[in-house]
Amino acid sequence: MEFVDIHALYADRSGVDRISPQSIKKYLGAVQALLGFAFQERFIPANIAAGIKVEGYTKKSKRRPFTKDELAQLFAAELFTARWSDPLSKSKVSDSTLRWLFLLGLCTGARIEELGQILLADIKSEQGVPYIDVTDYVMDEIEEHNRVKTDGSIRVIPLHPKLILLGFLDYVQRMRSRGAVRLFPDLVADSLGVKTKEASRRANRLIDKAVGDDPRLVFYSFRHSFKDLCRDANIPKDVHDQLMGHSPADVGGGYGLGRAIGNLAAHLKRIGFSFVDWDAIKVAAERPEALSDAQTGTRSSARMSVRPGRRAVR
Repeated sequence: MEFVDIHALYADRSGVDRISPQSIKKYLGAVQALLGFAFQERFIPANIAAGIKVEGYTKKSKRRPFTKDELAQLFAAELFTARWSDPLSKSKVSDSTLRWLFLLGLCTGARIEELGQILLADIKSEQGVPYIDVTDYVMDEIEEHNRVKTDGSIRVIPLHPKLILLGFLDYVQRMRSRGAVRLFPDLVADSLGVKTKEASRRANRLIDKAVGDDPRLVFYSFRHSFKDLCRDANIPKDVHDQLMGHSPADVGGGYGLGRAIGNLAAHLKRIGFSFVDWDAIKVAAERPEALSDAQTGTRSSARMSVRPGRRAVR
């Protein structure tokens, strides 16, 4: 058997088929995703492929932020301005769930899966400030699994006053009174544990209908828009990084727990979202939305296993 000196072959590179950086990134991404899933499920102690860079690779943006005019068009859609008590669709993903996903996406910049997996126990209050606790844990007895993209994604997000104005906390209380465990129990996990696949499809169809068929505009565009809105409101970078779960760029930023919840809330209020017709939405929301059977669950006592390193709230 003849052996090939790989190092000599690579140095010469003659007669060797070249693979583009984009293809290498694609193949590497599949390995990173597999190892990332294995790490999240605690099958392996670490994702050794995380952070590997591909020389010569230039990321092509597949998404873009909404403009303020586009956001105004989107939130003028019937889903938000028709009476919330009147169902508009018989989809597996209820109008109520889709409506709150959009409003939360606008006001938090969170990923759709982060929002879709929220438990009612994740809606908390500290120093009089209601907030969402974005974290990862397992509730064994009811087989609830919350996942985040990275350790830096574990964070707390204050509720913007616009969400409270529209009755989000009332919605939370109604779900609790019905014995539900999750905020959106009609979102059913697929074989990979993803709860928002169908919600994402319905959301993107609504975006296409309300704003126009631009493939770069998807639910994730809220995340880009939120970042820009933070910049426009002159919110310090470390604040919107903390709100969005972006890791600090410098060593010092990694020290401490970050800003206190009251401080985060004060900065978040500086985004007024004035381009949205909140009065029209408020009128539509005055009657509580009708909740489908799929939006109620059975409360059960659940043992919670919290992953070490979970972010505390000051």
